[in-house]
Amino acid sequence: MEIGDQSMPYVTRYRLDLSVKATAAEIRIHADKDGKYNIPDEYRADLSYGNTIKAIAAFLYSEGVVCNDRIATFLNSLSGDTLDISTGSIYHFCREFSEGCAAVRPRIEEALLKAEKICTDATVIRRNGKQEYIRNFSTEDCVLYCGSEKKDIEALKKFRIFQIFSGTLIHDHETAAIILGVHMGNVMCILRGTCGRTRKKQETSGVTVCAVSSME
Repeated sequence: MEIGDQSMPYVTRYRLDLSVKATAAEIRIHADKDGKYNIPDEYRADLSYGNTIKAIAAFLYSEGVVCNDRIATFLNSLSGDTLDISTGSIYHFCREFSEGCAAVRPRIEEALLKAEKICTDATVIRRNGKQEYIRNFSTEDCVLYCGSEKKDIEALKKFRIFQIFSGTLIHDHETAAIILGVHMGNVMCILRGTCGRTRKKQETSGVTVCAVSSME
């Protein structure tokens, strides 16, 4: 790109961007010597979607907590509406992703339970028109997401991490988590607000409750 009189000296600037376009690949599956077509499972349907589409859908679903219909709308728009991915396809992609993560989940739980500190929070979602929650447990190295219909004390008691973990639990002042933590003898750190450096400590039944007003 040239700006100005090209016969004059110039300075250079660089602009980074993404080029997004839909692609189509033809897969030809040839018959064997007996005339049989050995079609791999991933190509059973006449039309299938590639790993990039599936990866974006899984990322938006797991990291962004975006609902299926919005993921479909986003991907279709990203392609300039060349694609017409259905909500059902998005559900299928995310289901595959969830099943693939099942084998990894026990290892993530064990890593979290060995940590000195865990962050936890609950994000509100709607499933079949009903308000529910996605609970996350995280450290710098790993994150575990769990579904939950509620976020009261009884709901928290069902999580294995809350049952076993005895380190520092960091959260944003969830009353149920405080009560459960005191009951279990956990050390808790409650985040309040986004600015300032005020700290105050309080001893409650042998449990240190530390209120922190920033995480700088």
